[in-house]
Amino acid sequence: MIIDMHTHLSDIRVYPDYWIQNIKRTIRKKLEKEIPIQVSDDFLQNYVNNILNDFDGETKIKLMDECGIDKAVVLQVDFGYGRQEPDNLYNIIDIHGEMLKKYPERFIVFAGIDPRRGKKGADLFEKCIKEYKFSGLKLYPPCGYEIDNKGLYPLYEICNEYRLPVLIHIGPSWEDMKSTFNYPDSILKVSKEFPNVPFVLGHAALLFYEESHKLPLVRENIYLEVSGYEKMIEQEALLKERMKNLMNNCPDKVVYGSDWPMYRTVKEDISYFESFDFMTDDFKEKLFYKNALDLLGM
Repeated sequence: MIIDMHTHLSDIRVYPDYWIQNIKRTIRKKLEKEIPIQVSDDFLQNYVNNILNDFDGETKIKLMDECGIDKAVVLQVDFGYGRQEPDNLYNIIDIHGEMLKKYPERFIVFAGIDPRRGKKGADLFEKCIKEYKFSGLKLYPPCGYEIDNKGLYPLYEICNEYRLPVLIHIGPSWEDMKSTFNYPDSILKVSKEFPNVPFVLGHAALLFYEESHKLPLVRENIYLEVSGYEKMIEQEALLKERMKNLMNNCPDKVVYGSDWPMYRTVKEDISYFESFDFMTDDFKEKLFYKNALDLLGM
């Protein structure tokens, strides 16, 4: 059994224009480095359109079946608050709600709400739980806030009431977004104030190991998620050392996540972690599903 704790929809409708432009810039840099020709904007737009064209969930389900993934947590993110473009959060939530309705046995959806939306945001989050049957909260601090922002406390209170997990993006994002944070002090603060809320730190297990690896030893309600390790794949010895230390020191607090479709190597990622010689059957079970079941309350 495998539960992927970190995925998104591969649907261009759920991403704001500035996000798409950043994806295109990243692809352009990569291609022009590999091929000494100028890449046109039309080519890049078609490339993005072909990646983010799963409007009915069938591509995602097919990928899950090919990789042996039983359930995937789908993170709806509030990327649009305060941006000079249409704020279509309600439509984005509807899109995720329809996906969950279509595949309730395969998807678990976390709602993304920017804390600066205030009471309207908190009310919307509760609506997502009650009416759409979403199962957690997704936060993206690079949008412009901290984990211990007081505007998040009403959302944390709701998670505490329903015993819902919170998955938080750790680290920077695009160049035009917030890049400095008071992490890990912020997560230590809120995890202490809300001890019944499981906090999952996205990318923190390996990519931000130094700042994060001791956190589960301090707070029982902190979990570390492994996606993003691809950015340091050439440092294989260091990756293995970090993963080994985590599985030896806090094996009950590490979860698997792919960040699909941002990383499109899910099958290879699963095999990569399975191949480590220190990964016992017990470690694999905890990484791939048991720890996820625990924090999801399943």
